[in-house]
Amino acid sequence: MGRPVVGEHDGTHEGAIQALWPFVRGHRPVFPHRIEQRQVFRTESGCPALLTGARGMPYPCRSVARERVWDSGERSSPPLG
Repeated sequence: MGRPVVGEHDGTHEGAIQALWPFVRGHRPVFPHRIEQRQVFRTESGCPALLTGARGMPYPCRSVARERVWDSGERSSPPLG
């Protein structure tokens, strides 16, 4: 995966997608420095966005909601399978 977790949400997957919305709207990436247009889409797994900079270059961004199905730190729950 390699990407940082920006938050956790206890509840439904739909609720997690909705909880992503403030992050997607307020996210200020390193590039582009000045965002001229922000197009946000909604998929089953998250909110991909296409940011257009002042020079017209497109910068894709992807915010994804993932479900944790097992955590080795929680000894009370066995792994799936």
